[in-house]
Amino acid sequence: MPRFAGKRSWMRVMPLVRPNVDSMQESHMNLTLMRHGIPASVANHEVAGIVFPSGAPMTLDMAWPDCRVAVEYDGDHHRTDPRQWRRDRDKRDRLRARGWIIHTATADSLANDTARAEFAFGVARSLAERGADFTFHVVARDIEQVIRQSTRNMHDRGSDRGSRDGDRRIATMPNAPHARGTQ
Repeated sequence: MPRFAGKRSWMRVMPLVRPNVDSMQESHMNLTLMRHGIPASVANHEVAGIVFPSGAPMTLDMAWPDCRVAVEYDGDHHRTDPRQWRRDRDKRDRLRARGWIIHTATADSLANDTARAEFAFGVARSLAERGADFTFHVVARDIEQVIRQSTRNMHDRGSDRGSRDGDRRIATMPNAPHARGTQ
């Protein structure tokens, strides 16, 4: 790898970098959830078998598909643009009718430690009710702890060759109600 300023810091946080994330706020929310012990989500998950009337695929900002739990981050335009607001409303109604739990995050959800912890708790509760196995942290862990955990999980994935899914242990819950049927 070539030399560049900040390389050491960049290499340290690489385990937390996720492809397909559409906004800084989504990244901030994802890190917030991980700091509270919530397993990594799938970014911009395309929900199988459901499309918008236009034919465009229906995606979720952050999803735990095995549990049918998702987080959608709504910037201010989701509230001020009537067309976007109706599209979001239709999307969430249709997904909820298919058994999805949708948590909607806004700037207020990230405003301070208390707001972040309360939002994370709601997501954690939904995941736990759907059979996810993880340790929730009431007080957010330091980002260095999250990096160390992610690095360990990357090494585990490499050595286990699919016997577990890193920090997404939710995929191995055979008795969870979400394990039956399709997404």
